[in-house]
Amino acid sequence: MTGIHALAVDYAATTDPAELAAIRASFASLYRVISGLFLAGDILATIGWLLVRIAILRTHVLPRWVGGWTLFSGIVAAAFTPLSEVDPVLAFPLLLAYIVAGIILFHVVFAVKFWKAASRPATA
Repeated sequence: MTGIHALAVDYAATTDPAELAAIRASFASLYRVISGLFLAGDILATIGWLLVRIAILRTHVLPRWVGGWTLFSGIVAAAFTPLSEVDPVLAFPLLLAYIVAGIILFHVVFAVKFWKAASRPATA
């Protein structure tokens, strides 16, 4: 954000066409770097979510539906950045659906399931 702010201040302060073109080129380069970092993060997140899914399926510590949620999260992470580059209008509804279904709804269902399990009396 600091780099973008500095470029915006320089852009607003100058009237020289050559300097404006140089600032636009700098902004395009900065945008490519930031986009590349987001893509790398999404790739790592996808790998992480898939590793969690494999661990859930192999250990049977958590219910299988939690593994399904991690698969959903991995797919969203893998698709979001490339989709936001190709079709930003479609990327926002995907992000919104993920926030509602993948984060909020999942945590509510997760809490209710484990709350009910914890409230049952322990058997000796």
